[in-house]
Amino acid sequence: MGVPESVLADRARRAYEGGHLVSAGRRALLLAPLPVLALGCGCQPRTTVIAGALFLAAVFFCYWRGGEFRRGAGPGIAAGIVPLLAPSLCQAACTHGCSPQMMTWMPLACGAGGLAGGLLLAFLAPRPALEGVRPFLVACVIASLAGAVGCLAYGATGLVIMAAAFSIGALPVLAMKKA
Repeated sequence: MGVPESVLADRARRAYEGGHLVSAGRRALLLAPLPVLALGCGCQPRTTVIAGALFLAAVFFCYWRGGEFRRGAGPGIAAGIVPLLAPSLCQAACTHGCSPQMMTWMPLACGAGGLAGGLLLAFLAPRPALEGVRPFLVACVIASLAGAVGCLAYGATGLVIMAAAFSIGALPVLAMKKA
């Protein structure tokens, strides 16, 4: 064989890393319609686009990096989809656009979505005591970024309500599982 082992090893490593990039890109692209749905409200399009880009970049990074990051990404996505979509569903039910009537329901939608997302996070996220802290933290960050995409349509108040509801939903279940 005329090709040195070092050249073959470099080719194999590049192919392996290229496969990780393609796989991570596919997973992030599959989630790209979710931030677009959140844009339907139109109340804060700039912040929704920025939060959506951060969410998709974080998902891409976690799946590209693999290992502990990958183990936390899936549960984080599942838990974050609920608060991401809740404000959009609230807006879809209101035919008045960004009217004061719709804006009175947005905090409730962010809170309900955050509570449901927190419960999902508590049940789906990797346990810190069993698998280390990093997969759990990754799940929390991904879920928070996903929820921020939807709840930032209401502004910082929506984000705070969603985060508080996430904690209210997740902490009791995590405490019971630890006990």
